[in-house]
Amino acid sequence: SLAILIYTIGCDHNCLGCHNSELQNPNYNKNTLTIKNINELIDLIKIFATKNKTNKIVFSGGDPLFFNNIKILKEFLNINKDFETCIYTGYGIKSVQSFNINNFNYIKCGKYINILQQLSEKTDNYISFASTNQKLYNSNYELISNDGLYYF
Repeated sequence: SLAILIYTIGCDHNCLGCHNSELQNPNYNKNTLTIKNINELIDLIKIFATKNKTNKIVFSGGDPLFFNNIKILKEFLNINKDFETCIYTGYGIKSVQSFNINNFNYIKCGKYINILQQLSEKTDNYISFASTNQKLYNSNYELISNDGLYYF
């Protein structure tokens, strides 16, 4: 099904071959929409969710857990009751747990590693991540993928 994809700006992983390298720069502002507070974010999400008939959101980037982004993401997750949420981050699971991230459905962890690259795709049976080291966890931080693949 469809999901709303929210790109965040700022990332400190510097992955070689990053598909959104311009979003690593926290000062990037070409054709971007700046959200000033959590209410603006929620209002925009509701508009797009209604228009696209979905309750699914993916936060990507840059990195949603980058220090400039984490506060508003946590605010959203703490008041979110209507949306299934997945977070794509380059941080490892230990770092993510230390950030005290809660109230999400899924979180994909791990830097993009160019030499471990694979075709990133979604089919009716699985999702493959951009590199085989990336892992998907559920809301209890339980690993639910293997070798960069998540089967459903």
